[in-house]
Amino acid sequence: MSPDDPARGRRWAAAAGLAAAIDLAALTALRASGWPLATAHLAAYALAASAGGLAYGRRALRDRPAGEVRVAALRFAAVCGLALALRAAVLAVGARAGGGFGALLAAVAVGACAGYSGAALVAFRAHPLRWQSAALALVGYAIALRLLYVGLVDLIPEEAYYWSYAQHLDLGYLDHPPLVAWLIRLGTLVLGHREVAVRIGALGCWLVAAGFVFGLARAMHGWDAGVASLLLFAVLPYFFAVGLVMTPDAPLVAAWSGALFFLARALLLGRTRAWWGAGACLGVGLLSKYSIGLLALAIPVFLLVDVPSRRWLRRPTPYGAAALAALLFSPVVVWNARNGWASFAFQSARRLAKAPEFGLPWLIASAAILLSPLGIAAAIAALLGRGEDPTASSDARRARRFVLVFTAVPLAVLAAFSLRHEVRANWTGPVWLAALPELGASVAVLAASPRPRGLARASEATLWILLLLYGAGLQHLALGLPGVGQPAGLRLPVGWRELGAAVDAISGSLEHEAGRRPLRVGMDHYFITSELAFYDEGDGAGDAVGRHLFGLHDLMYVRWAPAAALDGRPLVLVSFDRADLEDPALARFAEGLGPVREHRLERDGRPVGRFFSRTALRYRAPSVASGE
Repeated sequence: MSPDDPARGRRWAAAAGLAAAIDLAALTALRASGWPLATAHLAAYALAASAGGLAYGRRALRDRPAGEVRVAALRFAAVCGLALALRAAVLAVGARAGGGFGALLAAVAVGACAGYSGAALVAFRAHPLRWQSAALALVGYAIALRLLYVGLVDLIPEEAYYWSYAQHLDLGYLDHPPLVAWLIRLGTLVLGHREVAVRIGALGCWLVAAGFVFGLARAMHGWDAGVASLLLFAVLPYFFAVGLVMTPDAPLVAAWSGALFFLARALLLGRTRAWWGAGACLGVGLLSKYSIGLLALAIPVFLLVDVPSRRWLRRPTPYGAAALAALLFSPVVVWNARNGWASFAFQSARRLAKAPEFGLPWLIASAAILLSPLGIAAAIAALLGRGEDPTASSDARRARRFVLVFTAVPLAVLAAFSLRHEVRANWTGPVWLAALPELGASVAVLAASPRPRGLARASEATLWILLLLYGAGLQHLALGLPGVGQPAGLRLPVGWRELGAAVDAISGSLEHEAGRRPLRVGMDHYFITSELAFYDEGDGAGDAVGRHLFGLHDLMYVRWAPAAALDGRPLVLVSFDRADLEDPALARFAEGLGPVREHRLERDGRPVGRFFSRTALRYRAPSVASGE
């Protein structure tokens, strides 16, 4: 939206133009003086934003109360922080393409358009922007942030591992069903061997899930609740992440939200055909991750506690929908039958056989991390604060019962499991999808209040802070932040590309000496092997193998690269821990072991990690090493 009158519009355009000119001049001068790109970027934008904000804000805010001026200043600063992350992405793309004045100009243009149009909407308007419009603008920003950074940040190890899935297409895998591999393979067929090709499926799944989330909340509580739920789905940590990072959680969330949407139509509105949609979504979910079975458990519970829904127990359609889900899941059953039921055992008996561990505190803590502390508190309050209001209509009570059952049943199963077993941080994430309509309805009421109070202000501040943190974090990974270093050991997705190049160089030297292309062996669980496979200029999927060569567990790599078939190959062993390469047991499997060497990695002149390597002239497979 433009400012409120032509004169204000002209003043605003002049201020924005002045700021952009200062920005371009300062950025060009600082880069010419040898400043690092990340430092020059921050300094130039801070100078330009301050100049533009003062030039316009002093006149626009001169007649407003002091409290409004402070709020406007904070919102202006927040908008500039959001714009800074978009601008950093453009600079990072330009730097990879060789830089130049054109890249700087494009970054300045993006920063000016995003920052000053955003500030015009939320900071310096004469009249407050409708909260629904502001919410949709933030949703759009969250999508733009993903789009710009989806190809800029190195793959995290899990993504690289699932990319390796896609190089060995199958009906199933040891630790997960196959849909994540199928989506990655589709992305790489279209977009080639690059990060964006691996991750584009995650963004697609998020968009599908967003449509279902909005539709479910709107059907239950109206348009405003739908908009608020969509905003929460765009910004809350877990749901933001599943639209950026390609793991089985991405298609799982799309399938889970779709199943909820169709189940609500079937159970609350009596739509017979909706059962088929629910069955299809549950089947797709089972191809994504077995945990959607927790949602399926809630269906019979709801049929029992909701009297009007019991009629479905006597009708064939729900059973037909269950058969459809089973049919879609059948490829995974076929794979397990061919492989000794390995995946089912891995996800059930293996977890149950572990030593007892009280995981409930971590389950609670992880839920707070996934939704943010304020988000989890608001979700619990929205679900339990009112109970079943006896004065509400029958339809309203049934809708609330639906939300409670489809949230509480999966959560109760996870809580019971956590009393004696370890839990993973992301397990509760999809469970909160059923609670989003209630949470969105509560947020919509707070946002519509003519006099926002503490909780409304805290909710708004939380959303802004989360988006600022996402932008700063992605900027740090792609471009760097001055004075903020990287942790040792490459635990963040920074430096994996450099690791691949460094190991390629070591492999090239060893190939020249041994006369044969070496295998590159990651000596951790699977992180290093997966990243070496993706970030390799040659046949990484075939030459990067796991530590199963030495009798250690490494998930699917033992199946993809049997040790006996690799006998006689030279080796480059890679680890973040020197002790892994100094293990005397390695001599049983390798001839001509060289010394352990330490290597440091840099990106754009800044340190991003270190690793250790050791070479061997010849691998001896276990049968050979034991003399069999």
